[in-house]
Amino acid sequence: MSTKTTRAAFAALMLAASSIALSSGAFAQSREASDGPVTRGGRPETAKPAAKPAAVSLSAQVGRVLGNVQKLVVAKKFSEAMTALKDAQTAAVTDYDKLKVAQFTTVVAMNVNDEAAATAAAEAAGDLPEASIPAEDKLDVYRNAAALALNAKHNEKAVVYARQLIALNANEPRTQQIISTAMYAAAPAPEAIAFFQKRIDATIAAGQKPTRDLIDMKINAHIKAKDNPGAEQTLEQALLLFNEPKDWTQMIDVTMSTRGIRDIDAVMLGRLLFATGIPVAKENADLIGQTSQKLAMYGDAQLAQQKGATLQLDAARIAADKASMPEQIRMGTAQNGIFNVKLADALYGYGMYPQAEAAARVALTKGGGDTSEAQMVIAMSLYQQGKLPEAATAFEQVQGGSAATPRIARLWNTFIKTKSSTATASAAPAPAPAP
Repeated sequence: MSTKTTRAAFAALMLAASSIALSSGAFAQSREASDGPVTRGGRPETAKPAAKPAAVSLSAQVGRVLGNVQKLVVAKKFSEAMTALKDAQTAAVTDYDKLKVAQFTTVVAMNVNDEAAATAAAEAAGDLPEASIPAEDKLDVYRNAAALALNAKHNEKAVVYARQLIALNANEPRTQQIISTAMYAAAPAPEAIAFFQKRIDATIAAGQKPTRDLIDMKINAHIKAKDNPGAEQTLEQALLLFNEPKDWTQMIDVTMSTRGIRDIDAVMLGRLLFATGIPVAKENADLIGQTSQKLAMYGDAQLAQQKGATLQLDAARIAADKASMPEQIRMGTAQNGIFNVKLADALYGYGMYPQAEAAARVALTKGGGDTSEAQMVIAMSLYQQGKLPEAATAFEQVQGGSAATPRIARLWNTFIKTKSSTATASAAPAPAPAP
């Protein structure tokens, strides 16, 4: 969160002293609850069954000083109010005296642009024993203390105040923003991760979309904890929520660096990269193109070249290979599983998706070797034919391969979910016109 954003959280401090609950009743001794009828404004009322504890009140001297300060602030005589507050600070004896003096000092200091004094006062209020802060003051006390502490980079203090706000179940958006920033800045990573996950779950359960900042803070908390699987899982959630090109680029790059990734995995991941329609970095286009060319998957190599790869392709050889596909399909019935899965890959690269699906299914019936490649081609071909539910099911059935293979299948399914949600939204009926 930027300093500017944090400042917005306590902009209310620039208002007059009426922003602090300090009415005339605060300067007088509180009226204890009675067992019999009491009068209010001349009208008799029936006392409540249970007596309430006496309200906390200011000492007489502090009450007089703050009464004067309140008048000065309302008149916008902030410099005079700041001077008067020094007398109140000296006279403050009880925790309640100290609380109200600190609250007023925070307001006045902000209005004279003395943020250091405002921060010290807000933190002094937040550091008072919790039991000494009236319930109606706690939210403002801890929120102001956390916001100003964050601005001053007193992060360890800010997270203490943030925990108090969490205990208060403070769900107002700007307060939640302050809490999140404090938890990210100073809370132990496991505590921060748990907090962010709870916020994300609650937001989604309420039918709303979590903010991007919230998702990013959780990702970074995982990274701080060296929890790469957790970071990747949250990034996948970001893909579903926001479907942003930069997230796809990051996730594909991370997956491409999986230890033990095979050449065929790189091509499968490249096919996903091209399917997303996001900008393709030249190094990725080169990698996918060169790998496809090495595997004699010329259709994929051509597409990589269109995406920016620098390749030396033999156009005549590729044309002859593509023209031979019908004959190779006929040959496939008498060939083994390896022949058919390589045929399926070639057909996919040439955009012959129904034929690619069929050849991959033949490969599975023939058996032999790792079946993950055939399963992936079936799922991708179904996607390219617009059969999204069937494709999603097929990706879930992918087994075997390298450590990268299930990650790639899961990413393909994440992509399908983004396409499915878009299609659902587009198919939704328009709202009826207002009568």
